[in-house]
Amino acid sequence: MKNLALFLLVLLLACTKKGVENNASEHAQFYDVRVLLDQLVVNGSKYGVGVDKTVKVNGNSEQKKITQTDSSFWQNELALLYEADLNKPINHGKYLIKSKMTDPSSNLTYDMYSNPNDSEPGIAWEKVFYMGIPMKIRKMEYLRKEKNSLFYSRRTVKLWLNEYRDTLLIDSLMVTGQNKMIGQDSLSYYIFIKRLH
Repeated sequence: MKNLALFLLVLLLACTKKGVENNASEHAQFYDVRVLLDQLVVNGSKYGVGVDKTVKVNGNSEQKKITQTDSSFWQNELALLYEADLNKPINHGKYLIKSKMTDPSSNLTYDMYSNPNDSEPGIAWEKVFYMGIPMKIRKMEYLRKEKNSLFYSRRTVKLWLNEYRDTLLIDSLMVTGQNKMIGQDSLSYYIFIKRLH
């Protein structure tokens, strides 16, 4: 009897959790960036892909080759992209959505989310590029900016993806930005990570 009660309790919890996940995805207004990034961390560490990484700060450059990556490497490198997850209650109704737009420079279609309030800090716009259907994502980019009387910050992030042996992997990641605090020199930076084939 105890085993039957335990089995029913586990079954009830499993069904309840599944219902919450389904409900959340039904109400997702924007592309689910968090799920994508979690998948990329798993895939990148599973295949241990090597990368070339270039970092430039105010003109000073450093380049290194990493022959095998793991989940901590990808979690660290993709951390900035988690801010591009627009599926938060605070963003409800905040962004204009343009769907199924044609990219003139490629064979991709894209969805664009843009904040019409140009002075508001945060993600100004985000684009998700895909081949035919959103599940076949190939590129993502966004602009984040912030400006007040003491501080100015602007960052553009671009992520290129492709499928290899039916597994979605990162081809490259580029981050460019500038920070300026009143009374201090500005900081310009560039990060580029390219997967080794």
